Amino acid sequence: MYFRLSITGTLFTAEKWSVNPCFHFNAALAPVWDQASGDAIVAALGALPAPPSGLLTPLGAGGRLSGFRLEGRDEDESLLGVSELDFSPGVAGTGTTSKSAQDAIVLSLRTDTPGASGRGRLYWPALGASLDTSSGKLSSPTPSTVASAAVTYLTSIQEAIEDNAGVFPFTSVLLGVRSTTQHVTRTVNRIQVGDVLDTQRRRRDALVETYASAVY
Repeated sequence: MYFRLSITGTLFTAEKWSVNPCFHFNAALAPVWDQASGDAIVAALGALPAPPSGLLTPLGAGGRLSGFRLEGRDEDESLLGVSELDFSPGVAGTGTTSKSAQDAIVLSLRTDTPGASGRGRLYWPALGASLDTSSGKLSSPTPSTVASAAVTYLTSIQEAIEDNAGVFPFTSVLLGVRSTTQHVTRTVNRIQVGDVLDTQRRRRDALVETYASAVY
């Protein structure tokens, strides 16, 4: 079993976003899903301090973090159980909104395994990101600030899962990259952040557009 966690929120009050890290663990026994333990974990996640400013600034004032969804999944990827927490209106971002709902900063998860199966990506909303006017690249917050903030926040989530494991026989919890084809989770040992914004296409496809037209 492993955990897939969705960190969820809203952009511009209606548009939804999520980032979905995976966690695996060292266990004395093969864990099975326990609903009470899952519920305790998401309650503990909801009680965590707000993410560091390096993540709240790019989230922007038009964005909020407002929930968690914890999925227990078997090694064959089947869903074992779900625990959810919504704490709307949640935690608001702090940066000045200047980007669209499809813009994102990519948190690249790296492991010691080469190739695509050893890499993962988390698309963090970038409504409040500032770009250098001459290069068009991320200037505030800096990539190093975002990377450090991501490490701090994901580590606090990892520790909250471990500390509230309940009957799960965990000895340690580890951030991982899940290969759903090879059915293995590889441990993340670094997070990289580039200075070019990316596009979260799923958000773009979900946006409702209002059109104007002109007679030709």
